[in-house]
Amino acid sequence: MYLATLLNLTIWVSQIYNRNPQSSTDVSTAALSLVLVGIIIYFVSENFIFYSSMAYTYLPWFVLIFAFSGILSKNYNRTDISNQNKSFELSLLIICCILFLIRVILFTIRYIKRKIPTIREP
Repeated sequence: MYLATLLNLTIWVSQIYNRNPQSSTDVSTAALSLVLVGIIIYFVSENFIFYSSMAYTYLPWFVLIFAFSGILSKNYNRTDISNQNKSFELSLLIICCILFLIRVILFTIRYIKRKIPTIREP
């Protein structure tokens, strides 16, 4: 829902500025920056604040990785999109993959040390 809201906000602001290519690039960069902030906040809250109640949630990471991969595969060879946003999108995909791996490692360590509640130990 967060990504859809940012997408609609980007389209709306781009329409206000009459589809000026520079303003569209700036708005897209701002939206990608907000996506990065959202990813970092979600990672911290999922792994350090609410880790016992969100221990088994992996689907948001799959959705983000799938969405970023789809955006890159569709738009990476387009010439009307700035290289800055293409690089930013690629870096977001790499960051999501790295944070997902860190999440799996943290989950495994906590599960082995029995710090995550299971059905047997509430």
